[in-house]
Amino acid sequence: MAVDITDETKREYRERLKTLETKVLLSSYRTYTDFGYNCEGLVTADGVITPRWKYIEEELRARGEKVTPFEGL
Repeated sequence: MAVDITDETKREYRERLKTLETKVLLSSYRTYTDFGYNCEGLVTADGVITPRWKYIEEELRARGEKVTPFEGL
C-alpha cells in the first residue's frame, strides 16, 4: 500500500478539512475512492496510518452529505 506522509497530527488534519469547501471535499473523496488511485493511506505526525478517504468521509457526513465509498460499483 502506498502512503502519503504529513507533518500534521490527526487532529490538525481534521481541522484543516473543516476549512475546505464541500465541493472540494467531494472531489477529493471521489479521487481517493477511485479504483485507479493507488495512494490509499495517510501517515500523520502522530503515527496514525488511515485511509485518507475515511477522514474526508467523516467530515462530509458531519456536513449532511450522503457519501458511500466506491460509488462506482
